[in-house]
Amino acid sequence: MNPETLSLLRAEMQRVNTLERVEREEHFAYLQTRGEADESLDTYMARYASLARFATPASEALLLALQELSAVPLPKSLLAFHRGLGGFRGGNRLQGLVIHDAETLLAKCAPNPQQPWDHLRSIGLVDMILWSWGNDRFEFKPESGDGLDAAEVATLNRNYSIAGWRPVEEGEGFQYLYFDRDGRFDILHYHQDAFDELHAQSLQPMLLRSPATLSFDVATLTMLTSAAKLDWDDE
Repeated sequence: MNPETLSLLRAEMQRVNTLERVEREEHFAYLQTRGEADESLDTYMARYASLARFATPASEALLLALQELSAVPLPKSLLAFHRGLGGFRGGNRLQGLVIHDAETLLAKCAPNPQQPWDHLRSIGLVDMILWSWGNDRFEFKPESGDGLDAAEVATLNRNYSIAGWRPVEEGEGFQYLYFDRDGRFDILHYHQDAFDELHAQSLQPMLLRSPATLSFDVATLTMLTSAAKLDWDDE
């Protein structure tokens, strides 16, 4: 991530985190006046504050393991981000924007019979979309017979991987930050009630050629700006 992009990201983090802390401190003070604050401010903040934050920088071993989860070569720009910042979570004020860190992705790939909805097969496009919906979107499961077929799933997972996402439309959709075999990035939008449009307008063309044209920095800033605008509009 270039210095200008990182500076903008840090500035936005500082803005939303300052607002979050002020609101949480005001609410804690209100609870105190009512005699309902039965914990310290630090404990309250740790429990309830939704702060934007980076993850732990990834080791080379983690990045090698992450590459095993992607049929697509990890772009140099994304590797540099993981090495320097690990990952990013925007919290509630940035609308749940996340660039997934390697450690979390690898942990979610471990079989968990108690939580099959939270199991990630790979970071391929279809597998990540399924994971974002708790593995409960029949349109992305060939066995349903009512969506993508096995060949389409294999091709999309083989040629595209997802680095992050943002929930949109009050949780009824997602914006996915994906990359292709040439290290180019783009944003894919999916609404849960619009699979036919997604299939016809985006996924079928992607089977033939990649529409991705953006750098990691530009794609990330596009998602960040969109998320931040919603926070500004709510004020």
